[in-house]
Amino acid sequence: MKRPIDHIRDSAGSAKIGDGAPIVAMISMANRLLMVTTTGTYATRLADQIDPIRENINIPWAVNQREISYGSNSPFMAATLLAAAALFQPTYLGEAFPCKEAIEIALAMAKQLAEVADIIVDLQTKPKAIAKALKLAQPNRKQIDVPQTPNLLGRGEHLILAIWRASQKLVELAELFYPKAKPGVEWRDNLQTHLDAKLPDDHKFKEIFPLIANQIAAVMSYRNAFLHPDNTKHVALVDYKLRPDMQIEPPSITITSLNHAVPTMPLVHFGMDQLNQTTECADGLIAWLCELNRTDLKIFEHHVERLPEGKTHAGSRLVWRTVFKDGFSPPQ
Repeated sequence: MKRPIDHIRDSAGSAKIGDGAPIVAMISMANRLLMVTTTGTYATRLADQIDPIRENINIPWAVNQREISYGSNSPFMAATLLAAAALFQPTYLGEAFPCKEAIEIALAMAKQLAEVADIIVDLQTKPKAIAKALKLAQPNRKQIDVPQTPNLLGRGEHLILAIWRASQKLVELAELFYPKAKPGVEWRDNLQTHLDAKLPDDHKFKEIFPLIANQIAAVMSYRNAFLHPDNTKHVALVDYKLRPDMQIEPPSITITSLNHAVPTMPLVHFGMDQLNQTTECADGLIAWLCELNRTDLKIFEHHVERLPEGKTHAGSRLVWRTVFKDGFSPPQ
């Protein structure tokens, strides 16, 4: 007789969970099994984990709980949790690398980006209702009620800090691969030292890494400007306001900073831009960290490969590809 967990494994790809969406990937964590569907991420705990001494026979064999309200259809999930599950494997990175810890870090990053996505959705919803109300208003109306965003300051803080926490998870991943030789050294300088010692000057990652590091530094400056404002750095949040052309401007953000200033823009656009940039950073950094630290065999070597647009494996566009080394030919 098959155990329940075997049934889940056999039916992956066609089985459904929670919201009825198909299961795309199953990821084994320290104390639970994550089920990622196209639209959500669920934690599954078996009956023996809930009731190890089996006191209650009525406990269901599996209990599912939504952990993230986004699944493989969301690019940030594919670039973080799903990419990590696909690439952080002992077969390719060696037994000494803490693959489970790395996947947990990627999961924590995905959760922070999910919070950013939630704020974006919330900010996108209200302007549509406002625009509809203005359209229905009488042309000769003497006054118009401009709405207020509840807790705008808190939402701005939540958005900036969630982006910052997500970017710090990228730093944690980098430091798993390249631990600091001594405390007090900036992660960027530490990793750059390793890259300079290992890679030729014209290596592709040497072009990409400064862009990733600059984005992480920018997010840090946004956080510092919000939490520690002074004459050189601060964040201004402005709520809805009516323009002379009878259009209502959505909540906006302006960040004053010496090196990473942000001109006035809608807060929702700022959130979307930061979500997209952090997703791209995760996608690039995870791929290159794995590629540069792969463990090859005598006649085989592994490489990180990006699948064509629209193609994924277990929700990730990043996969491992194993090929024969130069000088070795496949058997006839």
